Amino acid sequence: MIAGYCPICEIQMSLKFLGAIADALQEAGGPWNRNRPTKNKYPVLRQGWHLGRLQLQGVIDLLEVSVKYEARWDAEHRDKVAAARRTNSSTKALQVAEMEHRYPALISKTVARGTKRKSSVPDVNFQEIMATPTNPAHMLLFATTLQKEFDELHEGVSLRPGQSQGLVGSHPGVKVISDFLENFQEQQHGHREELKEMVHYADAMIVLVNENKVLDVFLSHSDYIEDENYEDDEVDQSRWTCLGEVLANVEAG
Repeated sequence: MIAGYCPICEIQMSLKFLGAIADALQEAGGPWNRNRPTKNKYPVLRQGWHLGRLQLQGVIDLLEVSVKYEARWDAEHRDKVAAARRTNSSTKALQVAEMEHRYPALISKTVARGTKRKSSVPDVNFQEIMATPTNPAHMLLFATTLQKEFDELHEGVSLRPGQSQGLVGSHPGVKVISDFLENFQEQQHGHREELKEMVHYADAMIVLVNENKVLDVFLSHSDYIEDENYEDDEVDQSRWTCLGEVLANVEAG
């Protein structure tokens, strides 16, 4: 969420940004003409549109949580509901997102490249029509320098400290985060599938930092519902946790 702006303003800013990219896509030749003169510019615009769409979805996900609280408030303050509905609520913001959002076109699959460049940032796969946050680069990034605040995430796995710092893949510190994840995978040895499953379902990454160093990473999902029958000694890869805890459990086993 963007501090200082109402929900409708946030949605309208995201939609305006996506609309500008969609217009630029059409000026670059649209998704049908592969022999376009601006072919070097088009992939950048196409990637920008997908990342912008993911950013919009992140705002929508947070607003959907706010809608639940608004519904609870309406039920407890029925005498004030009529006046409250005139405000820029999260419910109205979601209606704006649904009515005004437009797609530039049904983008076809990309042509496979002949060469692949090595990069410290995980590759973004746009082969599918809808890109989802199954890649660490697509997750929303939150950061904290407080160990206590980071530890509290175990009690409320949907908690996210501070303000969103955008997508991991577009953050200035992505190189440091990527190096930490790579080192973590190397330490896990044969447990990469478990980490892959955690990344597949997570949509946000909370990073514990100190003096520009990543100390630990916590993966979370906004729609997580805790299982009341969960036992602490039970191995459950769908339970969101920090990577440091996973590594500790692996070494103990």
